[in-house]
Amino acid sequence: NIAILYLESFNTNYTKKGGSHFKDLTPNIDLFIEKSVLFTNYFNAVSPTHNSIISSWCGIFPELGDNYVRENKDYTKSLTCFSDILNSLGYTQKFFFGHGAWYGGVNLFLKNHSYEQVTELSQIGKEFPEWLKNRHEWGIQDTDLSRYVIGQIEQVGNNQPFNIGVFYINTHPPFFNAPDCPKYVLDNTKNLHLQSIQCVDHAVGMVLQTLKKRGLMENTVVVVVGDTPGKDLEKGQFLPYNKTLLSIYSPDLKPGINETFSYSPDLGPTILEAMGI
Repeated sequence: NIAILYLESFNTNYTKKGGSHFKDLTPNIDLFIEKSVLFTNYFNAVSPTHNSIISSWCGIFPELGDNYVRENKDYTKSLTCFSDILNSLGYTQKFFFGHGAWYGGVNLFLKNHSYEQVTELSQIGKEFPEWLKNRHEWGIQDTDLSRYVIGQIEQVGNNQPFNIGVFYINTHPPFFNAPDCPKYVLDNTKNLHLQSIQCVDHAVGMVLQTLKKRGLMENTVVVVVGDTPGKDLEKGQFLPYNKTLLSIYSPDLKPGINETFSYSPDLGPTILEAMGI
């Protein structure tokens, strides 16, 4: 199986092994990295999100405006992308967003490339209207997205092999913090960005713990990856082609550091290699 957890605007140096100077900022991801391969020189080749996902899946360098995919509905259909290969091998494929995946045509792109289910804010809001009460300007909170995905894992876990994708967005500027996330206080002061990072970490931990409890970590490759760079906590600015987080777990991989320089077009082939394909 494969589970890919995409983190909005998430740098390598938000994590302990990636060089963070902020104590216990990402405890769940840090624990995951200890058992995974951390790619310390993974860069995004394109931005924003929709370009990054297309680049990762299809091994290309798209530089598309927000409306391009929606207006050119056959874009990339002639390409064999990561999920098309998994589809040919009989994978059940689902992707989950807590916000509107129509933005940038991401939902259309994924459906064009063999995802049988792309669930976004509108569907989740109909099923769980109570989650809309705590929503932010982009969509539902990441912890509620994790609750939804956990319910889906309970179903899809009986229909293996599967490819599940999740996109977390609380670290998107201006940064959001779910009410049930731990509060991160630094030197008696609150920092909204740091809180959002820890909130995403908490939400990711919910899914990782579920995979472990279900015994799925024994036959699942898990990828935790940033879509594009976030604010550099050391330099206090957004760097357009900064290092983004990439950590890959597989029961067949020896944990450690991989210093290979790589970019978003390399992600699909790298995951397939980790899966033994």
